[in-house]
Amino acid sequence: MDNVVKAKHVDISRIETASPRAIINGKSYNFTLLYNEYESLTVQLPRCQLYTGLYESDGKCYCELLLPSDGITSDLYYRIAAKLEKLVKEKRVDLADVTFVGHLRRMSTGSGSNLLRLKLPQNKSSIQTEVVSREGNKLSFAQFTKGATVIPIVALDNVYVINKTLGFNLLLKQAVVLE
Repeated sequence: MDNVVKAKHVDISRIETASPRAIINGKSYNFTLLYNEYESLTVQLPRCQLYTGLYESDGKCYCELLLPSDGITSDLYYRIAAKLEKLVKEKRVDLADVTFVGHLRRMSTGSGSNLLRLKLPQNKSSIQTEVVSREGNKLSFAQFTKGATVIPIVALDNVYVINKTLGFNLLLKQAVVLE
């Protein structure tokens, strides 16, 4: 994959947003995310464990990763969210009271871990995420199961504001299954 940045090398100062596009009867907005000259930020996250396999919600496919709450991925997620919240508020005065909710949640067991929800890009019912082995061989989703150790490559390409809530999707572009 071209233009992939390792999580520890993401420079938050290079994240910008394009002008907002009104959606949902003009009451909500979508912003294209820009990183350097590219219209998305594609990040290779550190090795982690799949907490869930694939699951469906409202016709969309997701998975959840188990992450240390003090790890680079959690830190990067919150730094990106803070930067995007600031940018959105600067772009539109009427969005000054927007707040970020997100898809990262703390485990209730007190394990010091977070769960990060990733969306799998789809074309109608076909999932477009590529699952590969360490050697780069294509794998089936049968190897993408709960407990597997993976290196996820995710893309962040847009930011949205709906009902004064800011959000963004981390799209799982590729998953390298290590075990």
